Amino acid sequence: MDTLPSAEQSAKGTRDWPHAPPHRLEAAGVYMVTARTKGAAHLLSDDSVKDWFQETLFSIADGFAWKMEA
Repeated sequence: MDTLPSAEQSAKGTRDWPHAPPHRLEAAGVYMVTARTKGAAHLLSDDSVKDWFQETLFSIADGFAWKMEA
């Protein structure tokens, strides 16, 4: 079983993905956050859940000094 990369390795982008350009997070830039649920479940169909998710995501991003827009 593979071990998880260290925080330093993750920040540098240690894996080349077959479906996209290499993920390199060390440089300043614009990044897009995307996600999918198993079986395309509609987990964010309620407005209050969407609001909670966005607030939580922005709060976590703020802890890393990332500027998020939606």
